[in-house]
Amino acid sequence: MPLPLPIRVEAVAMVEPPKAVVKKFAAGASFAKAEPIPPGAIEVCGVGWVSLPPDASASDAPPPDWQRQWEAQAETLRAQAVATLQARGDAFSRVLARLIQNDTEGAAAAAAGSSDPRAYGLAWQACSRPGAGPACQQLSLRRWTQLEPGNAWPWLGMLSEARQRGDASGVEEALHRAAGAETMDGGFGRFTGGIDEALPADAPVGARSTLQLETIGRESAFALGWLGAGGFSSSCSAEAVRDANRRQNCVAIAKLLASKGRGLVDVAIGARVGERLGLSADEIDVTPAQVKAAQQAFPVPEELASCAALRQMQDWMREVARDGEWRALQARLPPKS
Repeated sequence: MPLPLPIRVEAVAMVEPPKAVVKKFAAGASFAKAEPIPPGAIEVCGVGWVSLPPDASASDAPPPDWQRQWEAQAETLRAQAVATLQARGDAFSRVLARLIQNDTEGAAAAAAGSSDPRAYGLAWQACSRPGAGPACQQLSLRRWTQLEPGNAWPWLGMLSEARQRGDASGVEEALHRAAGAETMDGGFGRFTGGIDEALPADAPVGARSTLQLETIGRESAFALGWLGAGGFSSSCSAEAVRDANRRQNCVAIAKLLASKGRGLVDVAIGARVGERLGLSADEIDVTPAQVKAAQQAFPVPEELASCAALRQMQDWMREVARDGEWRALQARLPPKS
């Protein structure tokens, strides 16, 4: 399960999950402490010091008792979140309630008649996978752009769809509309934030983190499945931007991604295309070097089971839900000298 850490951008939209960290989490590691750690033991939130068997990190090793306890408590929290969200009754809450139950078709049905772009966009992203059911087939990027015409994010998805079907006029329309948009918002972090906000304030730390890891993992999968990145980059190749109109649109979208992108992937794509287009630091808000610095701003933890470590992780995910991944990372950069 992917961890709620900055998405690493290799090339335009490649993501490299921190597998070593996942393995350590599965083994039950915790952040290093100032006090000496007893040999062969780790500190587990809500449990205390726990000795690990020599083969604890093996892929076929059974989960420890404390991990099973967290998972059982997380299922109780899931049911509480569903009840809270269903009682609210608005479209976004209904979509969240369905998705936390792994009911993608139910989420699509809840969003289909909604005029809330948050609900519609989240359901559409959850449905963007091979083999989606009939309710998912009723959702479309075109409808999302109608609900939120000033958001370039679904327009870039429309761009990729047009390229795939060889629709030149569709490509030009999507580029033009994305270039004239005011925002660039795929909603990264809102699923995790919406679920977390519906949980009781006194929820067990380990159980809350278990549920958050699930939701942020699914959001990372949504980001990986976004086709708009590749379509935009290909449409703004060195050869394509020889056309003055195409270059003008590509410059506008690159600037928008860099200045308004919510996710790290969005901003990184804008910075890379801006560099390709020869934009100066005065012309674009973010450079690839700044993206790289932001990736390193949130250190990958060596251990992830103590209460302090889990609370740090939860604080990070709340910042991502509130401000977006990019701004949450920027807040961790050292002040400029």
